[in-house]
Amino acid sequence: MKIKLFFLVWIGVMPVLNAQDNVSTQSVLSVEQVKVRPVVDVKNKEYIDAKEFDDILREAENKLKMDKSQNKKLRDYVFELLPKKIKKDMYPHEKFETTNFLLELKENQPELAIKLFSKEIGINKTNPYAYYERAGVYLKGCFTKVDKKACENAIKDLNESLKYVKNDTETTIDGLPFRWSIYEMLGRIYSYSETDINDFNKGLFYFTKAINADTSKPSISYYDRAKVYLKLDKFEQAIKDLSEYKKSTMQSEDEKKNYIIGLCVSLYKKTKRDYIPECPYRNEIEVKLEE
Repeated sequence: MKIKLFFLVWIGVMPVLNAQDNVSTQSVLSVEQVKVRPVVDVKNKEYIDAKEFDDILREAENKLKMDKSQNKKLRDYVFELLPKKIKKDMYPHEKFETTNFLLELKENQPELAIKLFSKEIGINKTNPYAYYERAGVYLKGCFTKVDKKACENAIKDLNESLKYVKNDTETTIDGLPFRWSIYEMLGRIYSYSETDINDFNKGLFYFTKAINADTSKPSISYYDRAKVYLKLDKFEQAIKDLSEYKKSTMQSEDEKKNYIIGLCVSLYKKTKRDYIPECPYRNEIEVKLEE
C-alpha cells in the first residue's frame, strides 16, 4: 500500500525510461501506471489567487505561533483557513485532507506550494519535510519544462533535507524510508534530466545509496540502477541488478513484469545474445524487439 501511495505522490514529477527504453513524462520507477490529477479535472485550475493565499498564509502563521500544543503544522492551518467554496471545488466527493490539498496545490499552483514550503522552512530551518516537498515541486519544472535551474533547486533542497533526517528508519509523511526517497530522487535527476546536469556516474552513486538505505530488501532501486548500467553499456552489472530487482517484494509480480521485459528488451538489443537467464527467452519478446 505504501508503494502505491508513493506512485501517486511522485508520478507527476518523476519521468523514467519506459519499457522500450524511451524517456516517458508519464512514467515513474516501479510506478508507471498512475498519474496524479486534480479532483476537479480542469487543467491548471487556479483555486485561489496569490493575494488571498498570502493573507491566509499570514493568518496561519499567527495561529501557529499561538498554538501551545504544537500539534499542527503551518499547512494544517492554511488548509483550515481556505474558504469552504474552494474546498468544495477541490474535493466534491472526498474527505477534506491536508495531504490531498497539498497534492492539488502542487499540481495546479506550484508557485503557491513553493511559497508555503518556503514559509515552513523560514519558521524551522531544520524541517526535512518542507525541503523534501519543495524539492518535489521543483522536480516538476526540472523534468516537464527541462528547466536546469529547477533541477538545481531540487538538488539543493534534497541535500538540505538529508542533513536533518536522523536515520534510515525515519519515514516521509507517506510512510516511505526518508533517506531512500531522497537518494532515489537525486539519482533520477542525474540519470533522467535532459539538462546538462545529467551525469550517469552520479546517478549510479545515488541509486547505490538508495539501495543501501532502503529498508525493504532487495530494493526496487535495483531497477533504476540497472537502467543506468545499460546506458553505460555495463551489461553484466545491469543483469546482476535485474536479478536483484526480480526478488523485490514491494510490487506484485504482475507489476514487475513489464519493467523486467523492458530491461530485457534493451539487454537483448545491446548484447546481441540469444538468451539471458534472468530474462524470458528472446523469441518470447521478439515482437517487442521489433517495435
